[in-house]
Amino acid sequence: MAAGIGVGIGAAIAPVSPAAAARNTVEEAVVAAKAAGTYHYVQVSSTDGTVDEIVGDATASGGTQVITTGQQRYTLRLIDGVVYFKGNASAVAGQLGASAGVAARYAGRWVAITAKNGASFYKTFEEGITTSSNLAEIDQEMDPTAVHHGTVDGRAVVEVTGPLIIGGGVPPSGTATLLLAAGSHRPLSLDGRATVQGVTITDEWTFSHYGESVRVARPAGAVPYARLGATPPASSSAQGLGQGPRDEATQAAPG
Repeated sequence: MAAGIGVGIGAAIAPVSPAAAARNTVEEAVVAAKAAGTYHYVQVSSTDGTVDEIVGDATASGGTQVITTGQQRYTLRLIDGVVYFKGNASAVAGQLGASAGVAARYAGRWVAITAKNGASFYKTFEEGITTSSNLAEIDQEMDPTAVHHGTVDGRAVVEVTGPLIIGGGVPPSGTATLLLAAGSHRPLSLDGRATVQGVTITDEWTFSHYGESVRVARPAGAVPYARLGATPPASSSAQGLGQGPRDEATQAAPG
């Protein structure tokens, strides 16, 4: 009987593997950030020096993003299941698939995109805007393998580390570090770097302003996407913790 008890206790207190502890910590961070309801974030990713930036405010049901990728600059607002898009001519052409003439006509104007009128690429814009979908992308960014406790600039933090997830069938490589506030476990930053077949890829995120009021105003006079007569592009680099630039890098890399 005593031996049986000993085995049972041993199983109950068996140490968790470093990778399992790291994954659990990331899950705790996602839960903590969701519980805050809202937050602000800035993401800067680059592929061999070509920089993309997303500045966003996430809420449980919507949010806003201002995105710069190459010569394209555009704003997204998600309200009641509708994505509102406003961009320069380069963005209207590149992101919405409009002809040059149509892009010039609708540059600077709001375009309403729904799952119905935006066809297959609606989710390209919708995913990553709300707190849930934005935080879900952390799992697509890194493969957590270890967790540490320490201080950064005098602030107690929890540090989760692991390789960067590249995508495109390429194994995780390089390094990625997720910093959390030690008390709340809310994410503070996520930094990743890798070199794949000579292509250098970086992702840098900061998270802040948890729980603050975020107002997402419905723009007046938005034009339905169908009115543009555009053809949705096959792919877009609009969303997802630098996934677009990383996919482009793996496609462009030789081999």
